[in-house]
Amino acid sequence: MGNQSHFRKNENISDRMIENLENKEKSTRKYIMENIREGDLDSVFGLLPDEIVLYIFQYLRKDYLHICSKTCTRFFFLAYDFQLWKKIEVSLASQAITDSKVKSAIRHSLRTEELKINQGFSLTSKALSYLTQNARYLKRLSLSRTRKLKTQEFEKITKTFQNSLEELMLYDCSFLADNLDFLADFTKIQKIVLHSPEIETIPEKISGNPNLNFLEISRSLLSMPQFYLEKPPLSISSLNNFTSLNVLKINFANWSIFPNEICFLKNLQALDLSDNRFVQIPKEIENLKQLLFLNLSNNQIIELPTSLGSLSLLDYLDIRSNNLEFLPKSLLNLSNLSCFLISGNNFIEAPSAIYTGEIKFIWDWLKRK
Repeated sequence: MGNQSHFRKNENISDRMIENLENKEKSTRKYIMENIREGDLDSVFGLLPDEIVLYIFQYLRKDYLHICSKTCTRFFFLAYDFQLWKKIEVSLASQAITDSKVKSAIRHSLRTEELKINQGFSLTSKALSYLTQNARYLKRLSLSRTRKLKTQEFEKITKTFQNSLEELMLYDCSFLADNLDFLADFTKIQKIVLHSPEIETIPEKISGNPNLNFLEISRSLLSMPQFYLEKPPLSISSLNNFTSLNVLKINFANWSIFPNEICFLKNLQALDLSDNRFVQIPKEIENLKQLLFLNLSNNQIIELPTSLGSLSLLDYLDIRSNNLEFLPKSLLNLSNLSCFLISGNNFIEAPSAIYTGEIKFIWDWLKRK
C-alpha cells in the first residue's frame, strides 16, 4: 500500500508539472497573438531580439539578405550588419556570373574579411575590381576556375588589400601559369594554397616572408590524375629559406628526389609530400623535431631511414602505396603515434592484422622480427 500511495503522489506531481508547462505555453501563445492583432508587432520576428534575428540571418544567402532588407526599416539595418558581411561566398555555374551580380553582392560589404568565388569561369577583372572600393579589410580570398583574369589584372586589383590579406586560395585559375612574383606583395600573408596543373615554379621572393606559415601546392587535375607526369618537376628556389613554415603540402610535383632542404625547416609541424615519385627519404629528416604529421603515401619509396624513429612527437604517419618490403625497428620509438597507415606495400611475411589500422599489431610484428 505504501508503494502505491508513493507512486500516486509522484504521478500527481508529474501531472501538475505538465499542466504548468501547458499553461505557460498557452499564455505565451496568447501574448504573441494579442500583440500581432494589436499591430504592435509586424510578425513573430518582432518578438525576437536583434541578436536572434542576426543568428537566423547568417544562414541566408546574400541575395536573400537584400530581399529581407526591403521588408522594413529594422530588417534593413540588420540585413546589412557588419557581422553578416564579413564573409561573402558566391557560387555560380559556368557562364552565370555577371559584373552587376558581383557588384550587388559586395556593395554593402564595407568591412568584408572573406570573399569566396566558386566556378568563376566568366569572372572579369571589372567584376573583381569592385573589391578595391569596398574590401579594404579583406583577410581571406578564394577563387576557383577563373578563366578571364590575367596576372597583371589580378595584381592590380589586389593592391588595395595587399597589406591586409592573410590567406589566399587559388584553385585552377588560368593566370597561375604566369609569373607568380605578385605573391611577394602580400606582406601579411600567412597561408597560400595554389592548385593548378599549369604551375611551373614558385618565386623565391615569397620565401622571405616571416608571416608565411602554411604553403600548399598541387598540380593535380582530377579528370586526368596522371597529367602531372607529363610536366617538368615543380621548381621552388631556396626552399630552405621558408623557415617560418609550420605546414608544407606539395603534391603532384613530379619530384623523383626528396628535396633535402625540407629537412632543415625546423618549424615544420605538418609535412605532406604524397603523390610524387620519391624512392628514398634522406636520413636528415630527423632534424624535423617538431613534426606531428607526415604523409609520404603514393610514392615509390623502397626503404625508410632509421632516423625516422627519432621524430618523437609524430602523431600521424602515412606510408601507403609505396614499394616497402620492411620497416625499421626504430619506429618503435614513436610512442606518440596514434595513426599509422601502411597498406599498399610489399611487406615480406607480414600478417594481415597489420593492415587493420591497429598500431599494436604493427608493433607486435616489428618486435618479432
